[in-house]
This record gives sequence, structure tokens and C-alpha cells, in this order.
Amino acid sequence: MKIKLLFITVVYSLFSNAQCFRYVDAGNYFVLALKSDNTLWGWGANYNGELGDGTYQIRPTISQIGTESNWLAIATGSEHTIAIKTDGTLWAWGSNNSGQLGDGTTIKKNIPIQIGTDNDWQSVSTKAFTSFAIKNNGTLWGWGQNNISNVGLGFYSLNVTVPTQVGTESNWKNIYAGFDMTAAIKTDNTLWVWGSNLYGKLGVGGFSGNYLIPIQVGTDSNWKEVSTGYHTLALKHDGTIWAWGNNSSSELGDNTTINKDIPTQIGTDTDWLHIFATTYSSYAIKNNGTLWTWGNNSNYEMGNGTTLNINIPTQINNDNNWERVVSRGSHVEALKTDNSIYYWGANYGFLPATIVSLPTMMANNCSLSSESFYTDVKVQLFPNPSNHIITIENRSNQIITSIIFIDMLGKNVIAMDKNFDSISVENLEKGIYHVIINFENNIIETLKFIKK
Repeated sequence: MKIKLLFITVVYSLFSNAQCFRYVDAGNYFVLALKSDNTLWGWGANYNGELGDGTYQIRPTISQIGTESNWLAIATGSEHTIAIKTDGTLWAWGSNNSGQLGDGTTIKKNIPIQIGTDNDWQSVSTKAFTSFAIKNNGTLWGWGQNNISNVGLGFYSLNVTVPTQVGTESNWKNIYAGFDMTAAIKTDNTLWVWGSNLYGKLGVGGFSGNYLIPIQVGTDSNWKEVSTGYHTLALKHDGTIWAWGNNSSSELGDNTTINKDIPTQIGTDTDWLHIFATTYSSYAIKNNGTLWTWGNNSNYEMGNGTTLNINIPTQINNDNNWERVVSRGSHVEALKTDNSIYYWGANYGFLPATIVSLPTMMANNCSLSSESFYTDVKVQLFPNPSNHIITIENRSNQIITSIIFIDMLGKNVIAMDKNFDSISVENLEKGIYHVIINFENNIIETLKFIKK
């Protein structure tokens, strides 16, 4: 059958003076993105107000959501969004049938609403109908659907409608929400999971059962990053990839279709940088910026122009500037280091194209060169790349009020409101970071930094 491709035409005049895209995340049928000026943009389905634009109308093209320019981090669920502003407050909008917004109700909202009054939120994560956030003090909070103890509170309930602390520990580092299970990494780099163990996706042995509170996966203490679908991908600090859970479409990447109930190393490569898992597909980026895919490909989600499943990690093309990939269902969005957004797979009618078999650029409105890691307007970070100390050179006549480092998962990893002359980056993981520099008079500058 001949597939007819219809490419999106971006009206660049609308974006000629706009800032670069720095982050993208996707729900079932919608996509949200942040620009370097901390404005929020979105497109796609909006039946439950998941775009947060005050309507329930589909947006087939990239459009700004509201007028605010203080969005720090976002996380998209199936049909809702959780976000943190630069002042540390927590916000949510969209579907709320399971209390996943955290406002104490089950009523959907089509504009961002503040959740509680706390202003010490650090990171957020959500994938289906359960939401999580970590505070600056390392405590973990969850809410939303809890029918299999998805929240990890030790009991079953229909819904948890307000942020509720998970346990009493204060050493949570990263949180990764799944469809019906959750994984988290502590500050000692141990891995913890809870929720459904169907297909063995918790990695603790066995292929069934529910775990009501966090349980440790093995005894290793070198876990770096996790991503979940109906299977789980994990990255260690030594650059190796591990996988377990459902493998019906070879999404584990071990050249079989056999489910695994404990972490299994995939290949022998030690140069993996980031991982991304969705329902039946997997994606990973190497240190050299190349993109690799494997798993289900029935709707071109592998991005190689075919519909044949891939059973081992396979490079998608010759490009070496991939930065982040997000996939939900059968559509895929990706961000490159030049801040352009690409997409492929099935679009379910919320974009002009019905299906796209190869990565296709949707937007590139960035005026900065991909070879430059700082602007020449106000501030320079040097050396860049670096693995020890970086120096801040303020070339403007404005006073810097704060500096925030954000990783590729959207997490605030460094926040400073004083001592800007130099910053230690020794404790940062290797990778690319967005550095948001706030000046007086509400001026914002965003730079890229590479930790070697």
C-alpha cells in the first residue's frame, strides 16, 4: 500500500523573533513544549483541556498557551499536564477523572490551576492517570489513580486527589511514572519500584502481582535513568542499558520476544546517554548524539520508513544531533540540539499529516547556531563543555538574580540565588543542560551547557 505523506508547513514569520524550543513532552494525542524564554506552546487534541488554553478545541499547529513566561518544567500524562513554575509552585490542568491534577476534585480543568500553596517543588513526572513530584528536600509526593496502589502509599483506593507524601524518606533523586507502575532512583543511586508487576516490568522477579510500597530492584547502586512503558528501560552510570518486562514486540532489544522479570543487559555498548520507553517501543541516544530505536513499528514509530519490528537497537539515520525523544501511543516527537522539533509515526488526525514514516521537521525557530553553547547577548559560561568548575561572565548591565540548571528530563538539578562568579558542575551527570539565567527587571536568558 502506498503511504501518502503530507508535511507540515511552518509559517516561520510567526516565530521569527521567538525563542528556541528547549523541552518537549507528549500525551496520548497532544504535545507540549517549552521555549528558552519559559513560554509554553502546544498542539494536538484538547478534549479534556489538556493543552491548558482555556478551550476544548483541537490545535493542529504550534500555538502559544497563555502569555506567561515563567514555566520551568512540564510532565504530560495521558490527557493531563503537571508543571512547575520558576517560583517553585505546582500547577496542573486537563483530565481529572482520577484526581490526577491534585486539586482535591475529579473535575477537569482547561487552564492551569495552582495545586496547594507550596513553592518548593523540584521535579514532576506523570504518564497515565497518576502524578508524582519531588520537593527540594528530597521528599516524594504522589496523587491520582491508586486502584493498584499506583501511588505507592501501601493501600488500595480509587483515587488520591491531593499530593500525598510517599513514605517518610527524604532521599529521592528522580521519579519516573509509568502507565500502572512507577520507578524511582534515590540519592545513593539505588532503584526502587512499585505498582503492577504484570509482564515482570518491576524487575523484582515474577510476572504478576502488585507492590503497594517501593521495593528495591536488586542491590546495584549505579542506576542513572529509567523509562517505562509496559516494559522498563534503565541506564547505569557505566553507560550500559538494561531492560525487563513485556517483550512481545522485541521492545527489550535482546533479539527475542521473551518477557524478562529481572534486569537484563542489552548488548555490550557502554556509550548510551539517554533512554525513552513507550508502550511497545524503545528509543535511546548515544554520547555521540545518534538515535537508536527498537520494538513495535506497526505505525512507523521506528522512523526508518518501514513497518517491520526491530529486535535490537538500530540507528535511525545518520544524524548526530538528537537530544530528547518522547513517544506516546504511536506518535513520536524529538528535539535536536539545534532546538528543532521533529515528529514521525501516526498522528490520529490531530496534525495535518495522517502518518509520517521518517523524522520530519515540524519547527525550527531558533536563531542560535547548533555550534554555539552560549548567547552573545548577555552571559557566557566557560569553559563549555566542562566537568569541574564553570565561570559566569555577565556582559550585560543587568544584575543576575538566579541561575537554574535543568536536565533533559526537565528536572531542576542546580538552583542558585547568589555567588554567580563560578559554579561547580562536578556532581552533574554527563549530558546536555539548559541553564536559565534570571536577571532583574524580569529578563531571562537561556543557555546550553555540556557536562563532559
